[in-house]
Amino acid sequence: MRLAYLQCWQRFFFAQSAPHALALIRISLGVILLVIWGYYAPHVSMMFSDAGLVLPYWEVQSGSLRMLLTPPALWIAWILYAALLMGALGILFGYRYRLACMITIGLLTYFGLLSYHNLLGTWARLLFFALMVLSMSGADQTLSLHMKKEKGCWKAYTLVPVWPQRIIAIQVAATYLGVSLQKTYLPDWQSGEIIAYTFVNMWSTPLAYAIARWNIPLPLFDAILWAIKILQGLLPIGLWSSRYQKWCFAGGALFHLSIAAIMGMWGFLVIIPLYATFIDPEKMRLIISRAVAK
Repeated sequence: MRLAYLQCWQRFFFAQSAPHALALIRISLGVILLVIWGYYAPHVSMMFSDAGLVLPYWEVQSGSLRMLLTPPALWIAWILYAALLMGALGILFGYRYRLACMITIGLLTYFGLLSYHNLLGTWARLLFFALMVLSMSGADQTLSLHMKKEKGCWKAYTLVPVWPQRIIAIQVAATYLGVSLQKTYLPDWQSGEIIAYTFVNMWSTPLAYAIARWNIPLPLFDAILWAIKILQGLLPIGLWSSRYQKWCFAGGALFHLSIAAIMGMWGFLVIIPLYATFIDPEKMRLIISRAVAK
């Protein structure tokens, strides 16, 4: 029994597998980084340079850390910003992948410390964590310029360790589990009123305000609250089940799209491409191979 358990553990975390799920996430995160940081382009001077208003994570009076957390000159801020975009492009296309990851992770850390209150939300931390794991994963071993250079075909692939895929999947499941437990015990989440307030608060979108004018009765909000609790309670288990995965993927995606449309929290859409880590690597290879062959 113990030997079988160890073999399952070894196979689950340390087997060699196709890299297609990791490559799909790499491409998705590259696009997400470009979209997010493209949005910041008009605000570089205000958020990341001495020409604007910067609120660093730490207040340091002296030493080398003070220099690091002192807003740079505007021209330096633009160079660093451009380097971050180049790193995101390297991740997207799988070119000089490890260097691109090092540059991107380093600059995300720097800009986060320099303008903490603007950047380090929960979704950004999940994005950062996934990027850290992907940097060690060999996610450039297919669907990349690296493979185009090495093998002559961007669709070629080499096997990679499966543990990065498992680590990201575990983190996603743990995130849903933690949120589910919070909503089970926190006092504010015992009534549908908190759902009603999401339609008329500072984050609400024009669509949310339009829905609020329908005067939906509170019992319906109670039902929505329980549906959310049940969904987020089931996801940490259902995402691992090949039988129920597609329903969990659809439910999770619909939930995140809904909060994006109602509360403008588009950052949490980063979780959706991470669902690929729950799919068997060989199955994902077949799906992507068929898709790129068309």
